[in-house]
Amino acid sequence: MSNFNWQTDDETVWDDEMAAAETAVSPPRRLWITLFAVALVIAAAGFVIFRQVNRRVETGIANTQSDILATHNLAQRASLDNDADLFMTLLSGRSKIWSSLQTEAVQEGWLYERSALGLLWLPLHKAASLTLADVQSGASGVELTLDPELNKAELRFPLDYAVAVGNGVTETVVLQQTAVYRRGSERWLLSPPDDEFWGEYTTNQGAMLTLAYPARDTAIAEKLAFDLDAKLDEMCRTLPDLNCPDDLRVHLRLSDELNSLQTPDAQEILMGGLRLELPAPTLVGLPVDEAGYQALYRGYAARVVTAVIPQLVGYECCQHAIFFQALTDYQLSLLGLRPWPVTADDYANVVSEGVDGYELNQVWPRTRPEYLAGEDGWKVYTAVDFILQTNPEISPAEMQRLMLNLPNFRAWLQQLDLASPPATAAADYLALFSREWRQYAFQQTLTDQEPPPIPWPEQDLYLGCLDPAKESFAANLYRLNLDGMAWTNISNDTKAYFVNPLPQKDGLVLQSFGFDSETPATTLWRPDGAPLVIESDHISLGQLSPDGRLLAFGSQNDPNPLLIDIIDCENGSCPLFPLAGLPVWSPDGGDYVLLPSEALADNPLVVNGRTYLFNHAQPPQDWPLHRGGAASVTSRTDEMIALGYGYAPFWVDETTYGYVRQSLISSNSSDHELVLASTMDDQLRILLTEDELMAVAPEAGKENFDLDIGIVLHRLTRPGQLFILAFDASPMAYLFSYDMSTETLDFHFRAEMDYFHSLGMSPNGRYLILAGTDLESGPNPINQILLYDIAGEQFERFVVSNESFFAPANIYDWSSDGDWLAIILDDLSLLLVAPEYGYQRLVLHEAGQCTNVIWLNK
Repeated sequence: MSNFNWQTDDETVWDDEMAAAETAVSPPRRLWITLFAVALVIAAAGFVIFRQVNRRVETGIANTQSDILATHNLAQRASLDNDADLFMTLLSGRSKIWSSLQTEAVQEGWLYERSALGLLWLPLHKAASLTLADVQSGASGVELTLDPELNKAELRFPLDYAVAVGNGVTETVVLQQTAVYRRGSERWLLSPPDDEFWGEYTTNQGAMLTLAYPARDTAIAEKLAFDLDAKLDEMCRTLPDLNCPDDLRVHLRLSDELNSLQTPDAQEILMGGLRLELPAPTLVGLPVDEAGYQALYRGYAARVVTAVIPQLVGYECCQHAIFFQALTDYQLSLLGLRPWPVTADDYANVVSEGVDGYELNQVWPRTRPEYLAGEDGWKVYTAVDFILQTNPEISPAEMQRLMLNLPNFRAWLQQLDLASPPATAAADYLALFSREWRQYAFQQTLTDQEPPPIPWPEQDLYLGCLDPAKESFAANLYRLNLDGMAWTNISNDTKAYFVNPLPQKDGLVLQSFGFDSETPATTLWRPDGAPLVIESDHISLGQLSPDGRLLAFGSQNDPNPLLIDIIDCENGSCPLFPLAGLPVWSPDGGDYVLLPSEALADNPLVVNGRTYLFNHAQPPQDWPLHRGGAASVTSRTDEMIALGYGYAPFWVDETTYGYVRQSLISSNSSDHELVLASTMDDQLRILLTEDELMAVAPEAGKENFDLDIGIVLHRLTRPGQLFILAFDASPMAYLFSYDMSTETLDFHFRAEMDYFHSLGMSPNGRYLILAGTDLESGPNPINQILLYDIAGEQFERFVVSNESFFAPANIYDWSSDGDWLAIILDDLSLLLVAPEYGYQRLVLHEAGQCTNVIWLNK
């Protein structure tokens, strides 16, 4: 049998047993500990579970954010590369129109471009990919907001924009862009915002501006409404002659449509009218600070004012739109909305590039204001600035009204009555404007008109000028008092078209021509003596022997030149005796190399320390050369030493001469070489070839590249150094130097030059001057002087008027010490230059058309 004793719950003696247990181990205390322990375990388990769940949520969110950023970074890279194909794969298909516009924006580069609002996108500043750290840091300007279901997100990220502040300086502002992403089947996709994103449109009514904007942009739109309204009021109050009506009302809608971001046509901006639509701030980018807001506000305000001004002045787009827009831009600058782009450098370019009214006359009929943003826009801006600054009594608005329905720029100048004195001929009006503009440009660049850094030379400055008040080609001689900058007319009706100094700089050779059936006359003139007139049908271009004794003449009726001994003339006897050709004198005047007279057309003419070459269009031609001493001047070449055939003769010293001749490679060779010989034996040696010059030119090795040597000049202050001017088939001149002692050939520079070349050197040997006409400068060729610093290997360009520039007129001259250079700029101004000190002084005059400037000893 079993020993089991079954008892029911009622038969159990509980009190005794519980008492015994309590007495032994305190059962209630153990229970509470057990319960606490169980609770602790449950809490720990819950915490662990909660933390694991939270970690999984955080990991899920981080993964989602990473996926969004991956799509965004890829989209940004596609945008930077204008890769529309890649970008299209990252777009949501919820709206075909939106997707098409996004793709177009990437392909054409306007997705983040905001130039129409004066904001220049700086994509390279934000080319780096966004990271989770950018999102989590909170300080990077990157914000990413997810919806609760993790299916939609808004990403806000900063982009840098440059804003012009004037004088070519920009500042950088930050605008926060907003992009919407939605989860796709395979990746997150860039998506169009829904209606809830933008909210309902609201209207703000100001005194002059009615602004409509989406609810999303309420905060910034209300601020813009107040500021834009105030700017319209300022426009009407401060810009003269706008004549704003009392009921002026401008309607502006800030659009939430993506296509409002498209860069507008410049004509569209002028045609904006009083009802405008511009992109909403969220589309443009939201400013993150006050600097960003001010940049955004100025962009909106400039667009509004640019649209309103044409309405107020009665302009009908888009006649002469370039000039109209330039005046509008000036008005914007007065309102502080856009910096006026004209700088001192622009005025320097007016001078150096020879811009004139004729070029502006050709720009006038164009109707695309985009021209102003191109490489030549500065020319119009600078011309408009000159007109505005010199005519403050005429408001920009009135200038805009006066330009309406005019056929050309000249007609506008006449309406403004700017040219002085008045002129009736179109060419005269444009020429007067051009000269006054150039003078003003010089005045802007020469800010320092203080006393010069070095004393004026111990010489006086003389100008030979045609008298504009007389029709008989009368010319006057003027002297400049350098201390008082005052002109004195010291010789009336000299008819001196060529003025050359005597070698000792103590007098002048004045040459007139036989205009009006008068006989040509050569006058020897000294400040302290009576003029000596040599009347003959022969004329002198100023070819004097270095000792100043012998003067060469030519004649239309006599193929051979004549010589005159100046000393005999001054003693009362002035015989002319024939010479067989054109002499090129040795440095001391004791010898010469003779060219045939007919060689003058394509051979250098050496006058007053410079060498002229009238035209290099035809290939150089070799001529028979002879040598004969000045002491035995003769008209017979058979009594001279025959040197062979060549051209461009030059002297290195009293006994060494050279010239250029055809290479003896073959009988039909067109190449030339530079040869040298001594008067001791007249044995020639080859110094250089044209091939050697071409080998060091920038075009070396190019097909069909060829050079012809034109002028050779010896640097007297550095014996044995030659400068060589060569030409290619285009109007391009190349300057080389050759050191005879080291046999070193160097290329210096090239310049567009066509006819009327001259190459000269300063008396101190520091500078070269190359003068000529630049036919590539446009429909009106520029006459230019290039001042070349030999040691510094840099040159400065000066543009001179067409009227003054003809060879061999002395449109520039050096003082005897080489410290001062005088240049005739035009009929109204002379420039004094101390190149060693970077100093320039503009001297104005009313002497007329001046063609010759000369320094003479006091």
